[in-house]
Amino acid sequence: MWRRFWIGVVFVIGCCVTDDVYAKEERVILYEPIEAILEEIEEEQVVKTYDEWNMATVTLEQEQIDQLRTQFPRAIVQMNQEYALDGDRDISSANQVNATRRMTSPYGGEGVNVAVVASGVDVRHKDLNIQGGYCSSGIDCAQNVPFHDDNGHGTHVAGIIAARANGIGLVGIAPNVQLYAIKAMNQYGLGTSASLIDAIYWTMKHDIDVVNLSINTPRNDPSLQRALEEAYNKGMIIVGSVGNNGLEAMNKVTYPAKYDTVIGVAAVDRNGRKLPKSAIGPEVELSAPGERVESTYPLSWDFEDGVRDGYTRMSGTSMATPHVTAIVALYKERFPYASNDDIRRLLQETAADLGEPGHDPLYGHGLVQYIPYFEATAKLGVTQQKGKALVRSLNHPIVSLTMDGKKMTNQDAYEIYGVRGLKAVDIETTTRKGERFIERQYVSIHSPNYQDVHNRQAFARAIGYLSHHEQIQGFDDQTFRPYKEMTRAEAVTLIGRALQLDGTLRETEFEDVSPFSQSAMRKLQVALKMVRFVQMHLSHAGRWRFY
Repeated sequence: MWRRFWIGVVFVIGCCVTDDVYAKEERVILYEPIEAILEEIEEEQVVKTYDEWNMATVTLEQEQIDQLRTQFPRAIVQMNQEYALDGDRDISSANQVNATRRMTSPYGGEGVNVAVVASGVDVRHKDLNIQGGYCSSGIDCAQNVPFHDDNGHGTHVAGIIAARANGIGLVGIAPNVQLYAIKAMNQYGLGTSASLIDAIYWTMKHDIDVVNLSINTPRNDPSLQRALEEAYNKGMIIVGSVGNNGLEAMNKVTYPAKYDTVIGVAAVDRNGRKLPKSAIGPEVELSAPGERVESTYPLSWDFEDGVRDGYTRMSGTSMATPHVTAIVALYKERFPYASNDDIRRLLQETAADLGEPGHDPLYGHGLVQYIPYFEATAKLGVTQQKGKALVRSLNHPIVSLTMDGKKMTNQDAYEIYGVRGLKAVDIETTTRKGERFIERQYVSIHSPNYQDVHNRQAFARAIGYLSHHEQIQGFDDQTFRPYKEMTRAEAVTLIGRALQLDGTLRETEFEDVSPFSQSAMRKLQVALKMVRFVQMHLSHAGRWRFY
């Protein structure tokens, strides 16, 4: 009697989670008896077994897969297909700016603080996760949550940027940002110099990286200009709509997009043509989709399209602006050392030219685009080991690799320790012009798999290191319990494993301790070695901490 042998592969699309031709791929095996297969595979390659189903998840090289197919001819080899919840979909305009999840993965704006300065954001919307916010002085704040949206405009803008990938509704272009709602406009969509200055002041005090200003006024406002200059000089990136007055006699770019510190965004339709009502002028820096853009909307205001589902379509430069804001957030995550000037220049140089060649008053530098791969991007070759990935570049020499704040240089292969999942590393290469190019990439580590540990935790690197050296294993339920208090006996056991002590009775140099006093002898005998061992390994695994 036999059962089928099922193997699959998970492919991650994107330039920055790559394996070379010798890298191991995660597979699922189904065969009876499963032990027959596992005997042909190294223990460290087994991720998880399901004995009652005769199934196991493993990591294999292509050569091993071919050998298993030959050895077990009745085995079935199947790709490990990706699945997604039905209701989760990219906003339709994301494709126009090359920023669907397929193109931007693995980036999502992780760790980037983005503030939407508008009418607030619907804090109850199922697709939005608001980290915090503020209601500016001089504005009628909402009850209970002061920055709650009582107009709808801010919620729509926020969804284009950061609607969550939660299996329902829409997904924004940068769904993993830290989203903040600033209510600087009242329920009628009106604000003042005081409310906007106060809003910008709050963003500066709370370390906001990117500010979206889908607001307009025809008049110069020196006080707001000063506030924006202060914010920009601090490193903030400010993105603003150029205005919807393109069909009026005064069809020029409005404020604050008219200021040098603001990336002025015009709107185009689905065919890349200027939206008629989009303002024009030399201050137009970029263009983005602004025609009937679908996004999140407060349920209490969602009646225009006849379907009260918390989503609606809106048009204008206010809708175009958050497309640029979201792409800025993706680049802030990907190029953490880049200045606001650097990212602004990058957006200009990579925009898809529209209208007259070069910069023009209708489209600026062109339609904003997300670029998944640059000439200086290092294509990584990754070799998997338990708790560790060996990384090398297949195209450009790596000048340095920084992980967890530790910079490494001049290595043929860089050792990346961690647990199952993606591990962020900052890789420095050199462009053809000899310029430094530093890009954050994510290296996939296949094992060990602990449900309660991820690679963003500071101690994950140490856990990966110790796991690689077979000094820890975790619990049978696939947890590590990192915050559980460790006893002294467990600490001694851990270090004893590292010292390769096998329990054999040993002579001790302490005259007052009998060799037959096992507990006392062992503790005292290894005590001297413990300090040396920990000192030696701190440089490899980082600081240890027992909880």
